This record gives sequence, C-alpha cells and structure tokens, in this order.
Amino acid sequence: MTPGERPLVALVGVDEQENGQAALAFATDFVGRDGRVATVTATGPDPARTIVESAVREGADLIAVGTHHGAPRLLRAVGSVTHKVLRLADVPVAVVRAPWSAPSDDAPILVGIGSGGPTRAAIDWSVHVARRDGRSLTLVRSVDVHPMAGLADPIDVMASYIDPGRLTEWAVDELARLAAELGPSGVVVTTSVRSGAPGPRLVEAAHEGAAFLVIGKHFDGAVTGYFTGRTLHHALTHADCPVIVVPQQVAPGS
Repeated sequence: MTPGERPLVALVGVDEQENGQAALAFATDFVGRDGRVATVTATGPDPARTIVESAVREGADLIAVGTHHGAPRLLRAVGSVTHKVLRLADVPVAVVRAPWSAPSDDAPILVGIGSGGPTRAAIDWSVHVARRDGRSLTLVRSVDVHPMAGLADPIDVMASYIDPGRLTEWAVDELARLAAELGPSGVVVTTSVRSGAPGPRLVEAAHEGAAFLVIGKHFDGAVTGYFTGRTLHHALTHADCPVIVVPQQVAPGS
C-alpha cells in the first residue's frame, strides 16, 4: 500500500534495546498525526516471521525495524532478523539506525537509481511520500567507470574501456529524463551522478543530509532471493539515515 489515500499504518518490531525504540520513533513520525503505529515484540523462535505476519494482520503500509552499527566498518552485517524481514515482507521495510532524530523540513528523500522494476517501484513510492510530506527528491545514480565483466551489462563494460566518459553521459541523460517524467507530480526533483561503486556513493550522498534513503528490493546470490545485493547491503550497514527498501509489487495510489 502506498501513502496518499488513507491514514497510514506502520508495524514496528520492538525490543528493549535502543535500536527498537529508534524504529518506533521513526514510524510514529512517518505515519503522522492521523496514522497508527502497531508494535510486536520481536522474540520467539522466528521473530522475523512474527513481525511480517503481524504486519499483514494490521494492514501495515510500512514495517520498521531497528539496527545499530557497533562493529567496525568492514565487519558490519545485516542482522538475521532484519534480513529475513526484508526477504519476507511485501510492503516497504524501514531499517532505522539508533539513535534517530527527526530530519529537518528541507531534507530531501534520496532515491538510489538502478535498473528494472524494483527501482521503478522505489521511485513511484518516493514520489507519493514526497508529495504527502512536502519534501523534494534527489535521484542518485552511481557510475562505476571500470565495471567488471560478469557483474555488469556487457555494453557498459565495453563503453567503460572505449570511452569512460560515455557511461557518465548516459547516466546524466537517464536522470534528466526521469526528472522530466516526474515533473507533473509537482515534486521538486534534483539529480546526482557520482563516480564509483553504488553502495558507497549512496551512503556518501545520504551523509550529506537526507530524510531517508529509498532503494528498490533487489536480492541475489547463489540461492535466488536469499542474499541482499552489494548495493543494498552496503547501504543497510553504513548509512546513518533510515534506509527504506521497497518491493516491486507495491502499487502507487492503492
């Protein structure tokens, strides 16, 4: 369910830790005065499934879970409960780092631009939230000037070695088209093309000030649907602002 047609409902998996309280605070702010926040204690043999099933019962538009970044940067990982919630949930999931404080009124919603249906869902969902909250959008596209064969589109690999600047030109043109397409929504849209691996560049942009970072739900790996993609994993483990993961099947305006 996408924000816009009725008061929002958020489901929060809470515990006694500070990170659970941060998720509760974020969810309360996100749904606004007319919304409702339901909570479920994330305990038992399968806390992730408990959270997701509770969200279904409550008709939640958003699930919020807390996290903390206590480990050294290179050793950070997505917790098993959070990871499973992300896999199972059919609604956007906000992963909120403790401590959390409400962003400034002019902080934009940051959207990571990749390819395919998940990115489109993330864009459409973010537009609805931006309109509701009176925020602007910043679309961020990262360009890896030397992508590895087998991990990138073959055309991108060839272009990076024939004309490295061509990838940046394509990215700039792509974001310009997206911004023009979103113009009728009334949301102010800015764009940012950055050089380097997508995960670190999204986190870099988020650290410059964002209400939250929105990424389409991509899962990959040897077992399909089990491992988070590199970009999403890095954002979840390194971004200071909340990261909202939007599944492809979210229908704007429903």
